Amino acid sequence: MECGKGFYGSADGKHKKANGGTGCVECDNGKYNDEIGKTSCKSCADLDTAPQLKKYSNVISHKITTCADCAVDKIANADRSGCTSCDVEATHDGTEYQIANPNQCTKCAAGKFNNNRDVVATCEDCAPGEVSTSQGSAECTQCNEGYYAASTTTCTKCPAGQFTDSKGQSTCQACSPGTTAGGLGNTECTPCLKGTVYKSADVACEQCPGGEYSDTDAAIACQQCAANHAGNLPIAATGCVECQDGEATNADQSACEQCPPGKKKKNPGDMACVACANGHVSVNPGSSECTLCLKGTYSNAGRTQCVNCAKGTVTATDGQDTCTPCTLPYTATAEGLDTCTKCALGQVASDTSTCTDCPEGQYNDNVDRTDAACTPCTGALVTTKPKQDRCRRCYPGERWMSNKECKACDAGYYNNDQTRTDRKCNECTFNYFAKQNSTKCTKCGMSEHAGKTAEKCEECPKGVTAQQIKTIMEGKHDDKQWQKCVADIGEGCEATTLRTRFGLYNLTFLFKNDNITGMKCAEDNDDSRTASFTCVKVNDTKAVFVPSYSCINSSNTERFHKLAGKVDTITVDDAMRQLRDLAVNNTYNALGDIRETADILRLIGGKMKREGEELLTDNSSLHFVQTISQLQRTNVSSLARKEQMAYTASLIKEIEAMTSNLHDADKLYQEEEFCAMRTTPGGQYTDGTVAISLGSDNFNSSSLSNEFQKTSFALKTVVGGKPEAVKANIEIYRRNTFHPDFTVSYVPDPGKSDQNLQYEMDELKKVDDPTKRRTMASTIIGIKFTQKMTDSTKIDLLFNTMIDPGDPKNTTMERNGHRYHYKPMCHKYDSANHTWVVDGKTLYDTSKPDSSVICEVTHNTSFAILMAGAEIEPVHSNIQSTLTMVFLGLSIAGLSLTVGLLLPVPQLRATRSVKTHICFAIALLLASTLFFLQDFLVKPDNTGVLKLRSVGCAVYTGLQHYIWLVVFMWMLVEALGMYLSLVQVFGSHISKFIIKFGIVTYSFPLIFPLIGYFAFTTKHKVAEAVIVEHNYIHEFRCFMIPGSVAFYTLFFGPMVVALFLNVIVFVLVIKVIKTTATAKKEETDTEMMMKQMKAIVGIMILLGTGWILGVLMAGPKNDAQTILAYFFIVVNSTQGIFVFIFYVLLNDPARNHWLVIAGLAEDKSTKSVRSTSNFGKSSATTTNGENIYSNADEGKSNTDCFPAKKDTVGKI
Repeated sequence: MECGKGFYGSADGKHKKANGGTGCVECDNGKYNDEIGKTSCKSCADLDTAPQLKKYSNVISHKITTCADCAVDKIANADRSGCTSCDVEATHDGTEYQIANPNQCTKCAAGKFNNNRDVVATCEDCAPGEVSTSQGSAECTQCNEGYYAASTTTCTKCPAGQFTDSKGQSTCQACSPGTTAGGLGNTECTPCLKGTVYKSADVACEQCPGGEYSDTDAAIACQQCAANHAGNLPIAATGCVECQDGEATNADQSACEQCPPGKKKKNPGDMACVACANGHVSVNPGSSECTLCLKGTYSNAGRTQCVNCAKGTVTATDGQDTCTPCTLPYTATAEGLDTCTKCALGQVASDTSTCTDCPEGQYNDNVDRTDAACTPCTGALVTTKPKQDRCRRCYPGERWMSNKECKACDAGYYNNDQTRTDRKCNECTFNYFAKQNSTKCTKCGMSEHAGKTAEKCEECPKGVTAQQIKTIMEGKHDDKQWQKCVADIGEGCEATTLRTRFGLYNLTFLFKNDNITGMKCAEDNDDSRTASFTCVKVNDTKAVFVPSYSCINSSNTERFHKLAGKVDTITVDDAMRQLRDLAVNNTYNALGDIRETADILRLIGGKMKREGEELLTDNSSLHFVQTISQLQRTNVSSLARKEQMAYTASLIKEIEAMTSNLHDADKLYQEEEFCAMRTTPGGQYTDGTVAISLGSDNFNSSSLSNEFQKTSFALKTVVGGKPEAVKANIEIYRRNTFHPDFTVSYVPDPGKSDQNLQYEMDELKKVDDPTKRRTMASTIIGIKFTQKMTDSTKIDLLFNTMIDPGDPKNTTMERNGHRYHYKPMCHKYDSANHTWVVDGKTLYDTSKPDSSVICEVTHNTSFAILMAGAEIEPVHSNIQSTLTMVFLGLSIAGLSLTVGLLLPVPQLRATRSVKTHICFAIALLLASTLFFLQDFLVKPDNTGVLKLRSVGCAVYTGLQHYIWLVVFMWMLVEALGMYLSLVQVFGSHISKFIIKFGIVTYSFPLIFPLIGYFAFTTKHKVAEAVIVEHNYIHEFRCFMIPGSVAFYTLFFGPMVVALFLNVIVFVLVIKVIKTTATAKKEETDTEMMMKQMKAIVGIMILLGTGWILGVLMAGPKNDAQTILAYFFIVVNSTQGIFVFIFYVLLNDPARNHWLVIAGLAEDKSTKSVRSTSNFGKSSATTTNGENIYSNADEGKSNTDCFPAKKDTVGKI
């Protein structure tokens, strides 16, 4: 193969590999081969053009076609294998060098350069602004900033005032005006800074002088500062600074200086410091404002200080430079005052600068006086300290000594008369004492006494009798002292004077139970009218005089009588007004005043009728009410009870008559103790209700209110079952003055109903029989219809009582083994017998302690609510309750055992009769449990879990009612089963007997409690009060109300029906027992009789014939009922016990089964015969099985007491 370019080979130009041939050879360095198949390479020198020495080769890429060129600054070496560097400054100058020596390089001269590598290149001159400072430069260098090229070989610094700001400059530039360049080699000119000024380009800028400034750079001149501005060196030279408030410029405006005191400067406006105006000052240097001198001061001459006006002078306004003198009686008693004032009361003006206090014993009450003299006190008047504007009395407990001295009364003396000038105090009398400075004598405490003028009391003898006290003290002390000691142990009454409506009575000391009698009634001409006073012991520390009067007239009665005599001669208005004045102005009214007032009202009514006046004027109407109200205030009780009842009854009659003559209809004329109103149908509400709201403390806040906000009394009329508005006269009496009943008590404070209840409960604890105490608990309402009432008219009266009806927990109590309930009851006043009697129906809500009370009545009269104790349970009730709980508890246990022992055993409950027994036992167990739990859940005082007459209580009542009816139903089912098994026998089978009769038994009684609650629970609404009347649920237990209509129709009636049917079955069954001979031959008559008795008792239990005792107890209350109650409890409460005895203990299959289970008897099932008892098959039957009754289809009967014939056709 031929060798390629860059290679050479053998003689033929080919390489050979066989026999160790070497092949093609690469051309040597400095050679090349641009052809193929060559045997040698060419020299790179052949390619140069003289005098160039540029071609070389040393790598294959050079050798292939041609040689490479050396770089510009290089020449080829001798063997052309590479390139060699020449000095940069050298050149191949053909004129200087021969081609024969081409490798010699010559440096360019200074100021010249050469950057061409061509050997024929020449050196060039540097451009302007450039230099080459030495030989052999390849390039020229530019002169730097601040320099210029003065020649091609040297850079020179710019002179002062000139600069070059870029390289390569051949000349320097001159600085512009306002700029400078100091020194040599400046690259720039610097402008004069703010605050400096230009002088020349080759010197530094100078600072502006004081008062001038330059606020821009390169300034060629400084500017003058404006007025009120200063150019301060050096910091403020760039601009003038405005002088601050309180400052001004100096003479050359080089600085701001503070204004001196007395002057001020304020920007803008002031160019220099100015003096303060009159009445103004500047105290400190640098003031921007002058301070106003206030009233009472003035400005000094230099205006540097406000000075207080001297005494006797003032400045009344601000900003004054002088003070004004005062003129008497005006003064200025201190410095710095702004007003001349008069001296205070108790002082006088000595001059315009001084007020002098009046001394003790003198005063001044005239501030206008100018004579500087005070007035002396006269009479019993004093001033005991200076500066008084009036004289005063000595204080109580002091005595007057002079016009400037009062002296305290000594111990044992007192003074409460400040007009005295005798310099004395009063003595304390016996049994009174006084400390020093006393205004009164204080009575000695209990078991203490004192003589006259005593400072303290002594103790009475202790632990002795009244007579012993007298013996010990008599002779040593005044009688009044031992009498007090006796009175303080409740054994006597001290002497006293009593002022009464019947006269003034001086009463001497009395021992306990002694009396003073025959004291004449001052205003009665009848000598038989007397007053008596008895000393009655109240407690161990008090006894009081108890008066007894038979007096009729008071000191005012004669005035009433005189007015009655002149009624016909004056107008009705005058007569009523004068009657009002007599009543109101008389503190002590008496029966004679009542009598005369009734007569006057009767005469006024007659006069009106004669003169044709139907109505009183509005004023007369009010005067009438005021008169009665005042008479109501006084207790007119008297031993003359016959007269008292006659007079008050007469007055009531006239009050009723006069009420019909009131001026305005449907307006309540009202006073504190009495209100009256006549109503018309048009002035009432659509439902016929008249509502009256009275304040809690008096009648003054009353109003006839549409809102019924707090109704004290309301009247609702129902005619024929529908509300109807009617005409009526209504009187409301706060007290019982005109309705006397000496058996009725009264509350101490009618306005505090809750406290009154507690008071009454405390009082009840003091009496043996709470039913005997009756207390007036409401206002008294007099009602008289002025239209005819029919038999169907019913009146509902709403009362808000003065005693809360109360929750039962607050109104029940036990007393002497009895339990009582203190409750409100509606009463009417029997005017014929002068007593309050129970009337109408009383309704109130026991769950609301502040409940209103509604009375349902059917006639006109006066009504009120009286609180009275009513017995809840007699003594024997507690015993009966205990017996019931004991026996009932045992019965519940017996019934639980009966169900628990029979129900789980299929062979023991296989027969119809046993299933009936179990159902009966379950029902009786539920009923007994509910009745038993009632004593724990319900309490008569309403503290139990179930609240009385609550929803829960209603549910519990209905549940008990229902479950007892279920019990009676199962008794009927038991009776039916007995009848079918023992009487009818044939055709007695009823398929699914228990299911059918169970459904009837549990569903039918449901309607009875529902009817009981909804049919016998009624809501009564009068005004805002809604009260529920419960005629189904008992007031003190969650059960039906015994003796109520609901009780007899819904409980007692069904019970009687069930008992009647059961008694019939009982008689028929007993007859079967008597006529059936089923005993085995080996049984004796006694054994047969015992079995029959056992059966009879068992049947009685199943049929519940013991409830017949309950029927016998339904009649009127008598002693026999108490005895029957004990029998009833024993028989019926133990019913569950006997169920367990007869159905389990005496039942052979049941007993033997459980004895075997308990391991107490042997299992004789392999020897037993099939039992025919009503309990079905048992694994422990006997050959002598006994039962009460069994159906014929339930097994053979040859071993039973009551055989039943087999019936295979009587299927139901």
